[in-house]
Amino acid sequence: GDTLLALALQQGVTVDEIEALNPGIVPELLQIGQQVVLPPPATPLAQQSLGTPIPLQVVVTQVHAYQTPVGSLWLVGEVFNQSEFAAESVQVEISLLDEAGAVLATAVSWTAAPIIPAQTRVPFGVLIAEPPAAFAYPTVAVIGGATVTDWGTRYADLLVTETAVAGDGDRVQISGQVTNRGTETATNLLLIATLYNAQEDVSGYAQLQLDTTLAPGENTPFVFDATPPGGQVVTTQIIAQGQIP
Repeated sequence: GDTLLALALQQGVTVDEIEALNPGIVPELLQIGQQVVLPPPATPLAQQSLGTPIPLQVVVTQVHAYQTPVGSLWLVGEVFNQSEFAAESVQVEISLLDEAGAVLATAVSWTAAPIIPAQTRVPFGVLIAEPPAAFAYPTVAVIGGATVTDWGTRYADLLVTETAVAGDGDRVQISGQVTNRGTETATNLLLIATLYNAQEDVSGYAQLQLDTTLAPGENTPFVFDATPPGGQVVTTQIIAQGQIP
C-alpha cells in the first residue's frame, strides 16, 4: 500500500499531521483500500499568486484488469502529464462496466507518484476485493489534481540509471542506481517503478522508500521486489522523488 510519506507528498502535508489525525496507525501495515483521514492539501503559494490557474493536462493512456487467484480484481494503468508543468494530487476514477456499458461499481485512486513531472508517465492501481459478477471491462477518467508551480521542499532532480529487471513468473526483482544531479541535498527518497509486459501494457507497479540522504552528485544503489498482478515483466520505468531537509 501507499507509504505515509507518499500520502504526505501527495497532499503537500507532513507525516506528523497524518499520524495526528489517525491515532494508532501503523505505517508498515498500510494496505490498499485502508481508510486514512488526511488533512486538506496545502495550496502552492505561486499558484495563489496567479490570476488564472494553469489547467491540468493529465490524460489516461491505459487501464487493465487482472483477476487474482482468490477472485479479487486488480485494476492498473497509467496516466501521462502532457503539460510543461508538473502535476500533483492527481486522482482517477475507475468504473466497472457490464457488457451493455452500465456502471456496476466505481473506485477512486491516486497516482502512485505524488508529483507527476512534465512529459512523464506514472502508474495507478486499485484492488477490488469482490468485483461484480457481471463485470466486463473498466473505464477510467482523471477527476482531480493541480498544476505545481512551486515545489517548496519537494525535490525531483534525481536520475535513475542502470535499471534491471530479473525473475521469472509472478515475482520480479528491480535494481538500479539513483543519483542526485541537482544542487540541493535530497532526503526521504521515494522510487516508483512501472512494470510492463511484452506488449508494453502496465503489468503492475511498485514503490520503495529509501531512508537515505544524498548530497549533490552522490548516488546510491537500490533493490526491491514486486509481484505484478499482470504477470510477466520485461521492462520498467522508474522515477525518483524526495524532499529537501
